Amino acid sequence: MDDLIQSFKATMARYPAGVVVVTTTDEEGRAYGFTATSFSSLSLKPPSIIVCLANTAYCYNAFVNSRHFAVHFIDAEDSALAMGFASKGIDKFSGVKVDLSAEGVPLLKDSVAVLECGAGGHFVSGDHAILIGNVLRTKVSDDRDVLVHYRRQFGKVSMPAAI
Repeated sequence: MDDLIQSFKATMARYPAGVVVVTTTDEEGRAYGFTATSFSSLSLKPPSIIVCLANTAYCYNAFVNSRHFAVHFIDAEDSALAMGFASKGIDKFSGVKVDLSAEGVPLLKDSVAVLECGAGGHFVSGDHAILIGNVLRTKVSDDRDVLVHYRRQFGKVSMPAAI
């Protein structure tokens, strides 16, 4: 099984994935966040998304019990932000510019885009939970490139000039 897991990880590293930071608050108003590459749109009608969270994550209970969360598309030049939210044992919001949504969810000010979501439930599969977000509001800041993860490195995808 270990060989299959290592092979699976090496195979998935060959698939470029967008990097997002997901934020929420718990019932006491404490802010939580994590970095994810397992993120996708789910439905257009109604607009919804999915994002996956490891069941060993410190913030796991906060997210599976939350009523709202936000998904942030990170600037390609801000891999430090993604690494900070992927780290354990630190204040992930220290030094990060934040606004609050109408529901009290932290919104990262420097995000390229944000999806504010109502929790649509979650499913457990293997060692992760699949969180469903029903999109309530969107915000696209500008045309900056977003951060991607490919072959275990951060980078960006640049579009060629229009023909």
